[in-house]
Order: sequence, then C-alpha cells, then structure tokens
Amino acid sequence: MELAPLTVLNKKYSIKRTLGDPGPFDIKYLGQDVDSKEQYVIREFFPVDIAKRESGKTSIEVTDGEEAESLFESGLGYFQKESEVLAELQHEALPTHVDLFAANGTSYRVRPHQPSMSLSKGLASKGQLSEKAALMIMVPILEALHVAHEAGLYHGGVSPETIRLLEEGNVMLTGFQGAQIQLARSADQLDLIRQPGYSAIEQYTPRANQGPWTDVYAAAATICTMVTGEPMPEASDRLEGSDPLSTLLEDAEVSFSPGVREALIEALVVDPSKRLQSIDALRKALEESSERYDSNEASYAIMPVETEEETALARGDEEEDEEIEVLTTASGDRPARAQRTPEEKSSLSTVLLVGIPLLLVGLGGGLWFASGDSGSSGSYADYRAQADSLFGEGEYNEAESFYNQALEVRPEDQYALEQLQSITERQEESEESRYREQIERGEELFERANNLYESNNYEEANRLYGQAMAAYYNALDLEDDLDLESDETEETEQRISEIEDQQRQMLRERSEDGGGEEMGPDQLYDFFISEADRQYEEGNLRAAQNNYEDALEYRSDDSYAQERIQSISEELAERSQEEEFQELMDRAERLMQTSNYADAQDVLEQAVQINPDNAEVQEMMTRNEELLAEQEEQEEQFEQVRSQADDAFQEGNYEEAVQLYRQAYEINPDSDEVVERLERAQREYEELQMAEERSQREDQRSEEDEETGERVYTVVDQEPRPVGGLSALTEDASYPERASRRGVEGRVYVQATVNPDGTVREVELVRGIGYGCDDEALRVVRNAEFEAAQVSGRAVAARTTVWVQFSLGDD
Repeated sequence: MELAPLTVLNKKYSIKRTLGDPGPFDIKYLGQDVDSKEQYVIREFFPVDIAKRESGKTSIEVTDGEEAESLFESGLGYFQKESEVLAELQHEALPTHVDLFAANGTSYRVRPHQPSMSLSKGLASKGQLSEKAALMIMVPILEALHVAHEAGLYHGGVSPETIRLLEEGNVMLTGFQGAQIQLARSADQLDLIRQPGYSAIEQYTPRANQGPWTDVYAAAATICTMVTGEPMPEASDRLEGSDPLSTLLEDAEVSFSPGVREALIEALVVDPSKRLQSIDALRKALEESSERYDSNEASYAIMPVETEEETALARGDEEEDEEIEVLTTASGDRPARAQRTPEEKSSLSTVLLVGIPLLLVGLGGGLWFASGDSGSSGSYADYRAQADSLFGEGEYNEAESFYNQALEVRPEDQYALEQLQSITERQEESEESRYREQIERGEELFERANNLYESNNYEEANRLYGQAMAAYYNALDLEDDLDLESDETEETEQRISEIEDQQRQMLRERSEDGGGEEMGPDQLYDFFISEADRQYEEGNLRAAQNNYEDALEYRSDDSYAQERIQSISEELAERSQEEEFQELMDRAERLMQTSNYADAQDVLEQAVQINPDNAEVQEMMTRNEELLAEQEEQEEQFEQVRSQADDAFQEGNYEEAVQLYRQAYEINPDSDEVVERLERAQREYEELQMAEERSQREDQRSEEDEETGERVYTVVDQEPRPVGGLSALTEDASYPERASRRGVEGRVYVQATVNPDGTVREVELVRGIGYGCDDEALRVVRNAEFEAAQVSGRAVAARTTVWVQFSLGDD
C-alpha cells in the first residue's frame, strides 16, 4: 500500500521510509530533496477503505462503485483546498514552505522536516507541567489557530499528538484534518479520527456543526492534561450525571490561577452554543488571568536526543514517532510530577522521583525531570548521554570512549560518528592552542629573565631562563603532531640557543661581579648539573638532557651525566613510541568507525610492530579481521546482486531488476550508482506497466480484422464522422425509381468501417427499407469521405453506424 523507498515524486522528492502506520485517510513519509538531500515530511491523501495501490505501482485506484468515487473526489478536493490555505498561512508555530502537488491519482502535502517530538510523548515519559510552562507552549499554538481561523480553516484535531516541540524552544502545530473530517462524516466513520478527551461533542455525530469553537474545546483540554497530568474525560461521558471534569478541575485548583481555571471551564462547556466561541478570546483570557505566565519570557529550551531513524530502531515494534525525540526542562514554580493513571494515584505518595534534570533553563515554569527508568545499563542512550555530557564539559578523551561504546551498540550511528569527527578536530585545535600557549609562555619568561639579568638578579633570572627553555621544548614536542611551517621550528630552536648563550654569559658576569676569577670547568659543571637535575625533577626532560650535555662539555667523562642522558634518551624514545602507538590505535579506531577495515588492518599491523604484546591491539586486530571478512563477503554479495540486476535490466526484465536493485540497496545503501539504477529501472517498469495497461484497454476497445489483421476500434475517444455531416450523405443519394413509384420513404442504417485516412474499408447494411434504397445507401457510404476516429490523439480504424434519409418530399 505504501510507496516504496526511493520512489521519486514530482521529480523533486525521494521517499526514504514511511512514518508510522498508515492512517485511515492518509500516509506520511519521510522524504528528501533529490538534489539538496534536505529532508521533508510528505503527507499523501489515501483513504484506505476506498482506495488501493497494487504492489510495485505508484498510482492509486478507487475501489469499484460510484459512491466510493464520489467520496474520494470530495475528500481529495477538500484536502487540496486545505493544503492551499495552509501554504498561505504565516506564523512561527505553523509549518513553513508547504509544497503541494498532484501525482499518482491523488494529492501530496510537503513540509520541511524539523527535529522534534510530540507533546504527547514528552508528557507520557517526562511528567506534567506547571501552568506557566503549559502556557509558554500553548500560547503560540493558540495564536497559530487564530491565524488559521481567520483564513477560514479550523484544525479539528488539536491534542498533544499534533503539537510538536522543536529545538530552540519553539513549537509547531501539525495534523490539520479538515479533509479527514469531511470524508469521515460522509462515510459515517468519525470514530476513526475521534480523539477521546480532546474531541468536542459535535465531533461525535456527522450532522453537528464544527468550527473554531471545536478547536477551543480541544486546546483547553490539552492545557488541562499538561497541568493536571490526568487523562481528560470524553465529551460523551459528560452529558449526564455528575461531570467528571468538574472533579478533576477541583482537584487541580492549586495548579491553576483562579482566572485561568475559570477560562478553561468556559472553554470546556459541552454545549457548543454555550462554549467560549473564539480561540483568541481563550488566549486573551488565559494571558490576562494567569498569575505566573509572562509573555516576554522565552519558551522552553529543547535538546535533541535521537534522530528519527534511531528512535525507530530503539522502539522496535512500537509505534514510530514522526520525528526526533527532544527533552525540555525549566526551573521555577514547582517540580514536575510523573504522569499517573487513576489506579496509581492512591499510592503516589510513596513514589520517589530519582531522575535528574536534563536541561535547566532559568526562565520559570515547571521542572521536567527524567524518571529513573531511563534505559538499561549499557544501552545506546546511556552511552550517548554520558558522551554528550563529557563533550559539553570539554572532556574529549572520555567522551570519545563513550561514543565508541555507543557505536558498538549501533555501528553505523551517524550522530556518534559526527561527534567523534568533531572531537578529532577539536583535539587538533587544542594541540595547536597548547603549542601557541607554550610559545607565548616561553617568550614571556624569556623577557622577564632578560629584565632580571639586566638588573643583576642572576639567581632569579637563571630560574626563569630554565622555565622558558622548558616551555620551548614543550612546544617542540607538540610541533611533531602539527602541520607547522619549518620557520617556526627554527625560531623555537634559535630561542633555546639564545637562552643557553645568555646562561653562559650570566655565569661569566656573576663570577666577575663576585670579585673572583672567571668560573672554571668544575663550577660550570656543577651549575649545569644542578640545572639539569632541577629540570629533570620538574619533568622537563628535553631541557634536562640539554643541560646534562652542557655539563659534559666541562667534564666529558662524567658517568653521572652520561647515565642521565642515556636514561632520558630511552625515556623520550619510549614516550615517543607510546605516542606513536596510541596515534596508530586512534587512527585504526577511526578507520573502523567509518568501515575502512582494509586501511585499519594496515595501521594495526604497524601498531603491532611497536607493541606486539599489547592485548588491546590484538583484540582490535581480531575484531577488524572479522569485520573485514564480513565487509568483503557483503561486497561480493552486493556485486553479485547488482550484476544480476544489470543483466535483468539489459534483458528488459524491469520488474526483476527493480527487486534486485532494491536488494543491492539494502546491502549497500550508500551506493549512489545503485540508487540511480533503481530509479531508472522503476521508471522503465512503470512505463512498461502503463504500456501494457494501454494495450489491454485497446484490446478491450478494439478487435482484429480477419482479412487485414489490423485492429478496428469499437470504442473510441472521437467517433468517425462524415465530412459535411449526415446530411451530406443524404444529399449524395439518388432516389431509386422503384421506391419513388411505390412511395417508399425512410432511413437506411449502414455500418461503415472507416480507415485511419478517412476512407471507407467496408460497409454493411444494418436496417433497410428495400426497393433499391438499401443499395443506394451502401454506395453513398462506401464512397463517402470521413473524419477518422481518434484514440489518445491518433487516427485509428473504427466502426460507426450512419444513416441515409430517403424522403419524397425532398425531391
């Protein structure tokens, strides 16, 4: 029944998948622009009880019967009109850029897809709201309804299901169902679209008038549900006896400002004639009477959690939500409470909410807490939540670990892959930032040391020179991982050389200022050994190594300095090896995440050469080999199926080709070539089907001439007609003498087979009057010139019956 994935509509939109189950009167799809790849929600008018779509086809057919045809046409007309009005409406809480078009025997309404979740889903899983929070969401919805009412369009289905919570705290009203209501009324199927608790009493009978007052009831019921956390009673249950809504609102008296409660009571009157009549009146009453709502404050902040594909995967067989899940909280009036059923109400006092706020916005309104049952340990949602939290705090290494664990649950998860790419970019930016910081620190310390040196504060100057040298060496270590100009490296090394020269010059001057002789080799040795030991203890290995090498200039056979240099060299080599090993491991992990298993294998082999006994790299290699084998097997299967599909296409077996290309697409959805070939095969298959249908129709409308083998039509779009009309045939006829003598008058009916060029192939008497008139009529028709019959705009051979009038009064 649904359109197949990759079906192209209006030469612009490609179907990705169906959103949820088909409704009684429409089907919703997630699609994308074939050029820009932007995503759209596509709504197809499809009343399932009176329409059908054959497997493999795109067009729909109305089931037999004039009544079904009439119902379909009226519903389609209202759907088109409703869509046209929606496309012209302008409000932030209404869909924008609505596109409309007709195709496949029906109509489509398209709007841009926006990350969102239904208010119903939020209330069911996250809790009820305060009055302030509810109005922050609903006031824009009421304004949008007012805009629609002013244009002559009412919604007919306002509820938490049709209100979408978007990013940046915005909301959107979807699901206008005027066309559905009209069709349901005519078919006496209002129960299929009725929403218990939100549908007004006039929506229970096909004869009652609906209008803006109907949306007033539904909007007020939605606000009550949001704040009380309780299901609304059905309008039909409020007709007799005590009104259950009164009890509900009395229990919730503390939750509402007095004026708000009164406005909702007026909007929820069962009798439509006594109900608040306009949505704008309801909005004004709520805004003016609320003691908590402030129209100047921003609405809820919203944070997306899962893409729609991810949400569908997580739900399994559960009903699919239309778009992505979002979470929202705000601080202020009072904590949110978990929504509960009447059975749970008595034991509610013993329940402790242990969830944590997902996102706090200091704008007022109710807190929306996540309950403790947020998912089992080790789930995708757990890993992603941890990773997102660490990512936001800048803890990229830890975040990377959790995103990788999330990918183990969902190996192709696009969100996690994009976040890992972002972490890589930020880490690179961070390394360059640290490099710049070390250079700036070295420059600052070098300048301060020079100032101290000039003021003869040699001891403090020497300390700062040592720190400056350590900063420059740190920068050199970072340069290895950065793509820097060679000039920058040379400048850093030059600065280190300048510091060494300054230290030596300072030593000489200290000796002279002390009144003693110039420092000898032993004193210089002691100085550099002391500096080297200090740098070593502070972890500045490169600077320490440099000072030990300086000490050897004054005592070349010193075993202590030699041992320290050897130890530092080994330590630096080991550190470098560890860094190279980790870099290879990280690179292999990124390659595996993007399914580049062959390249990952090469990188892991390099890592094994560095650290062959490492258990982690051995485990990664085993896993990568398994994935590589699966990938190669999948690629082999993909090539085999694609080759079979190509052969089927070349042989003209388009139906088989479509099926095989779809199998290939399921194996490798990223193959643009297969997508293109599948679309081409679909077009060829549909054209072939249409040609076959045309041929079948022609077979039904024509028959084969036994002598010539040509087809002669009995049913045509335009009948063959004598040039000059039937009167020309009569004028060409001569009155037979026998008929004239006997006074015979009347019409002679003749069936003529007219060729596509308008000549007559054969004639046959249908009904005659005798006395020579029949032969004369046959002669006239046989020699007559006709305008040929038309079928689908082309001339065809066809049979037609004409008559020739014989009347003595005309002689």
